[in-house]
Amino acid sequence: LIPGEPASGAAVGEALRVGAAGCLPRTADNPAWVRAAVDRVLALRKLRREKEDLRRQLERHATEDALTGLPNKREFDRRLAAEFNRSDRIATPLCVMLLDLDRFQAVQETYGKEIGDRILVRIADVLQSQLRPYDVRSRLEMDQFGLLLPAMDVSLARAVAERVRKAIERSEIDHQGGRIGVTASLG
Repeated sequence: LIPGEPASGAAVGEALRVGAAGCLPRTADNPAWVRAAVDRVLALRKLRREKEDLRRQLERHATEDALTGLPNKREFDRRLAAEFNRSDRIATPLCVMLLDLDRFQAVQETYGKEIGDRILVRIADVLQSQLRPYDVRSRLEMDQFGLLLPAMDVSLARAVAERVRKAIERSEIDHQGGRIGVTASLG
């Protein structure tokens, strides 16, 4: 904003409120000074964008499991409280399901952490493909996952659990010419 006349405080305040980045007086006829002022404004905008990007990254790291990309336990707990309140408020069922990989520790000890990590990522993919888009799937601990199934009654949740269990059983990964799989218990 470069006013033609000396700008009043109110005019400058209004200009800043609607998006002006700063105010240069009309008497600022030194091109180097004007350029330096513009560069400061541009640098400030860049810093604000970087700060917002870092804030988003920090929030993602605080709520997302780095390996699977699923929400972590903290986010699961937050969403459980929200879904519970929503379910109570609108009088619809909410099913909460815990999934535990059977003998996962033995698989990791036999084949190593890298294979264990690949299996966990595969399980996350299975959960993404087998549940509704608005169902919540989270990695709670090493080999434990939590599922929130809003607006689903117990009989349908049992059928979903069986479908997920079978899909996990079929989801093997390749390793040195062989296949490695796991099974899961849900309840």
